[in-house]
Amino acid sequence: SGPDQAAISERGSAIRFWKSHPTLDQIRGRIEFVTLALPRYGFRGRVVALFLGKHGNSVTLWLSKGLRLEQSDPSFKRRLNQLDARISADR
Repeated sequence: SGPDQAAISERGSAIRFWKSHPTLDQIRGRIEFVTLALPRYGFRGRVVALFLGKHGNSVTLWLSKGLRLEQSDPSFKRRLNQLDARISADR
């Protein structure tokens, strides 16, 4: 027979926890994605929020953080430029 109800429930809880507690890499990726998608590629915040399945306020926070980092952190700006170049080369 298959897994019992407790095991299924436990796995469901773990998945919900994982979705609500992103890793630092996931957060950094979201900040980079939003910082490219909105100001550089002209996507609307609502579209990006829907695509990511996140609230618009989260997208605004990530964009704000990304724009600050772009101004203050040369390595962040360099990474964005590298990502942008790779994406543009594939178009």
